[in-house]
Amino acid sequence: RVHLHHGGVSLVCAGGPLPVERASSWVVTPGSGASVTFVGTARDHAGERTGVHLLEYEAYEEQVVPVLGVVAAATRIRHPEVQRIAPWHRTGALQVTEAAVVVAVSSPHRDAAFDAARWAIDEVKATAPIWKREHWADGHDDWGRCDHRADHDVADQHRRIGRDTEFGQRCGKEGRRRLAGDFGGHPGRIFEPGDEGTHVH
Repeated sequence: RVHLHHGGVSLVCAGGPLPVERASSWVVTPGSGASVTFVGTARDHAGERTGVHLLEYEAYEEQVVPVLGVVAAATRIRHPEVQRIAPWHRTGALQVTEAAVVVAVSSPHRDAAFDAARWAIDEVKATAPIWKREHWADGHDDWGRCDHRADHDVADQHRRIGRDTEFGQRCGKEGRRRLAGDFGGHPGRIFEPGDEGTHVH
């Protein structure tokens, strides 16, 4: 599991269940009059084909976390009203109805929160380098890439956004570090001692 938590951004790529309520509560601040949490769950079909009973997500966390950081930084540039944002993604085996991805956003007003959450989840789906394996009731399985934007270049996005934002620069450097930890109060540290906001609260 890799977490990166600094200031108003929380990034997580985890091999265990995502604590959705934790993301939803973390983004709320005294100045936020609105918060929106999107939860993408494993479903029992793909297109018109039914019978999916298990999904597996595979990824290199040190590649996914910087992309989540780029999405978070870009969302805050595009929607400056955003106060906190938490794009989180799950890896490993998921049963149907389990949470695969969470994007939580807060802002002073609801329009900005809805717009930012919608834009951020679309960017996560389009750019996060994650593979998905669908297991079917008849014993067959299918692999596919989750990132569906044919013309995106994650490295270029990272350079363009990251070079202009302190957080973008830091998530690029630190997101490659794989740290152990859990949500029980002992998450791994990402930044050096003295940096603020390095734990998921």
